[in-house]
Amino acid sequence: MGSPIEKTILNVIALTAFLVPMHFLTAGIIVSNTGIGRILLIVVLGLFDVVLLAHIRALIIFGWQRLRFGKTRVRFGRFPFLTGQTLTVTFEGGNQLANRTIVATLRCIEEKIRYSGKHDTDGQIVCYEAYAVEHEFNTDGVGQVNISFSLPKDVPGTNFKDDLPTYWELIVKSISRSPKYERVFLMPVYSTKADQHAMASYVSDRS
Repeated sequence: MGSPIEKTILNVIALTAFLVPMHFLTAGIIVSNTGIGRILLIVVLGLFDVVLLAHIRALIIFGWQRLRFGKTRVRFGRFPFLTGQTLTVTFEGGNQLANRTIVATLRCIEEKIRYSGKHDTDGQIVCYEAYAVEHEFNTDGVGQVNISFSLPKDVPGTNFKDDLPTYWELIVKSISRSPKYERVFLMPVYSTKADQHAMASYVSDRS
């Protein structure tokens, strides 16, 4: 799984590759047809166009923020983070985010298939928020701040092995005065139980 911006770029490419030939092929039908089929075709293509424009807007906002704020990042206090322990990272926002109040949201996302019909082919992948917590922090004179969250024991850890992954995100947003800033960072949060099982398997293999 790529970063959110990589997924957005892939969505733009896929939608463009689909919509450009579809608009070309259906242009004659839309012009010559005056029935219900013409209306349905316009509505369906229009919905796809709206989705494409939304993704393009997200790319424009990302590009503007990159130019405005530069390459912001987080430094891990440890790696990985385990459930039941504390997640601590240092956010480095640079001078543009110096002496600002930011909102940091830590959340766990689980991708699942939701079926809208009677057939297995009617399913679509949706993202569910399994856990979320939010706190405010104040950056220092160079735009840095330590961000810390206590992780519960009974939450799922990161899992990219399955077809439907589970992953953790840290969303950092600025509040108060402009310019606005928002960025999503993937967090390496793993289940303590899974880590213990992996260690037990490692010891067994070595003995």
